[in-house]
Amino acid sequence: MEPADSTTGSGLGQDRIRDDVAGSDQSSEDSPHDGQPRDDAGQASGEPFHQDGHQDREDHPRERGDRGERGYGARPYNQRHGRGAGGRGGGTSGRAAEERQREEWKAQARAREESRMRPKNRLGAEEAPPLPDHVVPEDLPEPIRDQLAGLGKENERLVARHLVMVLETLEEAPEVAYLHARAAADRAARVTVVREYAALASYYSGRWTEAVREIRTFQRLSGTKAYPQLLADALRGVGKPLEAIELIQKTNLTDLDESDRLELTLVQAGARADLGEFDAALALLSKAARLPQPEGGHERLAIASERIEALKQGARPEDQEWMEEAP
Repeated sequence: MEPADSTTGSGLGQDRIRDDVAGSDQSSEDSPHDGQPRDDAGQASGEPFHQDGHQDREDHPRERGDRGERGYGARPYNQRHGRGAGGRGGGTSGRAAEERQREEWKAQARAREESRMRPKNRLGAEEAPPLPDHVVPEDLPEPIRDQLAGLGKENERLVARHLVMVLETLEEAPEVAYLHARAAADRAARVTVVREYAALASYYSGRWTEAVREIRTFQRLSGTKAYPQLLADALRGVGKPLEAIELIQKTNLTDLDESDRLELTLVQAGARADLGEFDAALALLSKAARLPQPEGGHERLAIASERIEALKQGARPEDQEWMEEAP
């Protein structure tokens, strides 16, 4: 919601001027302002203009001849009271000045919001991955594409194309997928599906610290506890096996399918092995082997058991080629 239009050239405007001279600090009853600057979507941005919604006239930057500590980050006094930017009746020049002031405020509000939303590891222009000509937004599944609505036509197309590349390269070229996911997040950091792709790319490229942060960010934005198996494994990667086990124990297994439950079991066994609790790890794998598993699941459990048994006997992961891949 943009600030309300000024009241100019009317009896109501003159009444407000007289109220100001008399020291009144009441604003119009139908004024939509609450003392906070707002962005295009009508969301409050920045700190309140004043604790009680008002500011003494002698303390206002316009009266002191400067911008004050808050500068243009606070709603100008004349906009709060609905007068023209000239402060005394407005007119055409007053409305034009107010419009310029409003646009400057909106630009600064967007800049502040953007600085809060963008990931800390934003890619530089020279690092942004190229987009092949054959990749088009329509390659992205429609439900995902719908979540990008509102980014602006050109930005929406670019973000969609980067996400297509994440899908195409995640397993075969995770480093490439990571760069495309970061490029998309630079342009749409608060879009839930974009942070989901950033989380997956961080995990599959082995950036454990970043994966922990991105998965948790996605969970917060989506209001879900999705990807517990990936988060737990990433916690192992940053040397926090106990935290990984605690996370797994709190996970509602009924929310997961067979494949995800298998991954969670393998991660839990790996975390136990990280702590030197090899017997507990082997017991977990043995129990899982007696249950129905997705295709290839029993083979993966058997391989994990062999690896943990070898570690129990004193083998070191760096000495064994078959230990390079996580269970």
